[in-house]
Amino acid sequence: MIERTVRQAMKQDGIRRLAVLPEGRLSPAPTTARILEMFSDVTWYEYEGGSEHVVFPVRLKKIQKNLLKLLSVDARIYR
Repeated sequence: MIERTVRQAMKQDGIRRLAVLPEGRLSPAPTTARILEMFSDVTWYEYEGGSEHVVFPVRLKKIQKNLLKLLSVDARIYR
């Protein structure tokens, strides 16, 4: 489903290749494994101590934002 959704959205948006391979190489047919790998470094931190509550924001890379858009996932869920 992930591959199909991304590939169809790429076609619809006129995107021929995405930089999902190692070293940022381009792929005309991203696999689910590579797509998910693009999010492996996404981490979210929260600290609670006494009355203090701090959330460290997630900083998405451009490729991650593009993939979320292709998957019709609102990037604001990472805020």
